[in-house]
Amino acid sequence: MDPVAFKVFGIEIMWYSILITIGIIIGAILAFKEAERLGIGEDNLIDLLLYAIPLAVLGARIHYIIFTWDYYSQNPKEILHFRGGRFGYSWCYYSRSYSSHCIFKEKKFRFLDYSRLLCSFPCTRTRNRTVGKLY
Repeated sequence: MDPVAFKVFGIEIMWYSILITIGIIIGAILAFKEAERLGIGEDNLIDLLLYAIPLAVLGARIHYIIFTWDYYSQNPKEILHFRGGRFGYSWCYYSRSYSSHCIFKEKKFRFLDYSRLLCSFPCTRTRNRTVGKLY
């Protein structure tokens, strides 16, 4: 199977990135439903998503760079090459969880309430196994 789904203005859009985006959207929809049920406002959840998603991507990239430092120490320009698609997803969960904890602690929510929201984002691990990109 061709890893490129289509091109937009000469930029290749990979199937892998489409699956990541679908996982984030499904997780966000589930989180909004759970937030409504728990009485956590939509504004609070949007705050969470605006911090957690970029920090999760950054944490996943840092994880991969640390564990493949032999390569990146020889090629430091490649560190910021996010389109290369190399991410280690265990730190994605750590950075997402930590950012969520900081935001909801500041807003004085109970841990059990917002920890249920974190369970709304399990889609990425299954997606990684499906396309063989798990490191």
